[in-house]
Amino acid sequence: MNLGTTDLKKQLSKLAESSWQQPVMVSRYGSPWIWIVSHDTWRRRLGTADPVLPDHPLMALRQHVDAELQHRAAQILRQANERYQPPPSITMLRTLILQALYDMESPQALHEQLVYNLLFRDFVGTDIREVTRDVSTFVETLAAMTRDEHAVSLLEDILAQAPVGAAAAQSGISPECRLLGVWRARLAVKQRRVSPPPATRVTRLFLHAGQ
Repeated sequence: MNLGTTDLKKQLSKLAESSWQQPVMVSRYGSPWIWIVSHDTWRRRLGTADPVLPDHPLMALRQHVDAELQHRAAQILRQANERYQPPPSITMLRTLILQALYDMESPQALHEQLVYNLLFRDFVGTDIREVTRDVSTFVETLAAMTRDEHAVSLLEDILAQAPVGAAAAQSGISPECRLLGVWRARLAVKQRRVSPPPATRVTRLFLHAGQ
């Protein structure tokens, strides 16, 4: 996209949003002046990493999560095959873990954080193009995973051994992971609704003649 400095002043907010999709060139006196580019485009151009400290507590949790996911990869694939479904996206599993860690009930609010929070995107392992591609699909997928017994059980197992306590002291992480309890309780209610009633023992009474 190419425009002049007058348009830049009038449409800066819209141009910043457009730069997520493609770089925007601003001309001055009929000649190229500056470019507006997204962070991810700039990072790829320079070949540099995101300025997130590697010793941030969330990064330590990311290492634990990745190790656990790799250890359980065969189990995840087997469960998916048994249900004739594709295995869950590793990116979305990390996103669900992030939602539980920060006690964010709204998938829409989490999506907004991923758009603007570089640390969250580093944890999930995504870039701005993936996050902004389809908001409705993102929200629906995340909500569906909270209703999946295997996904919730997987998160419970991974976070049970995670260094959450140490990280909570240095960040906004919720050490109780309250949302996991909410999701588990919802699954328990669902299970009671779909479970058949217990079998009733029927005793036949044989009446003898004369009785």
